[in-house]
Amino acid sequence: MFNAIEKVFYILDQFTNEKPQWGVKELSLKTGLTPNLVHWYLKNLERNHVVRKDLQNDKYELSYRIFELGNRNSKHRFLKISAQGILSELSRETKGTAVLRVLEGNELICVAAAESSYSLRVNYAEGAREPCNFGCIGKLLMAHLDRSEAERLVREGHARKFTAKTVLDLNTLKKEWTRIRARGWVYSSGEALDGVKAVAAPVRDLSGEVCAGVGVTFPAILLPKSRVPLVVKAVLKAAYALSLKLGYREPKLGMTTKQANRRLHWDIMK
Repeated sequence: MFNAIEKVFYILDQFTNEKPQWGVKELSLKTGLTPNLVHWYLKNLERNHVVRKDLQNDKYELSYRIFELGNRNSKHRFLKISAQGILSELSRETKGTAVLRVLEGNELICVAAAESSYSLRVNYAEGAREPCNFGCIGKLLMAHLDRSEAERLVREGHARKFTAKTVLDLNTLKKEWTRIRARGWVYSSGEALDGVKAVAAPVRDLSGEVCAGVGVTFPAILLPKSRVPLVVKAVLKAAYALSLKLGYREPKLGMTTKQANRRLHWDIMK
């Protein structure tokens, strides 16, 4: 006996390259399920865009949602494979925990991470999901969203309060997003986790759009202000290296290390 989930997959398994379309009655005969039950499953799958009905012949075929889910998994796998060596080098160079995150909908997903070799370190689980504004990378990726979409996430309550330093005021966030886009990296201290500091930079794909964020995180005691400029340089280098792997092409980074360091000192000393 199949349970409900098994029946769904059994039905979907019938859609192949050799036979991409099925009518209710023929699918019932093939699966041994009653026509009413097959119709009920197909209508629910259609409502969730997993299958679609061809109005010309009243048969069903797989819809974009299936391919979207497959592409999402493939994209994350490719990102992880591309980033792993870069993250390991970033962690080795900075002595922090390096992480790659992407923003999907209203969630931030950890695609890959390389833990610091220090016994005192911050750990992240690959595949873990956090609210859209979590930490340095969350703020970075929201800054690079379409402005109306970023504002919607805040207004609808998807941005969460993590510590006393987390900023949720929309007017303040708008100013921060503008500054982040202009300078090309983010520095944060205690905004997601008390006693934790981090630096992040955007990763761009073939189209030039920001598709992910690379960051490195430390217990606050291991990232004094004097070390921050060197960490910024390493993170910018890592983000650019990964961008190149994803097909991005530009002669040089958006700003020189000297410019980045000067802006960084001004920001953190305010």
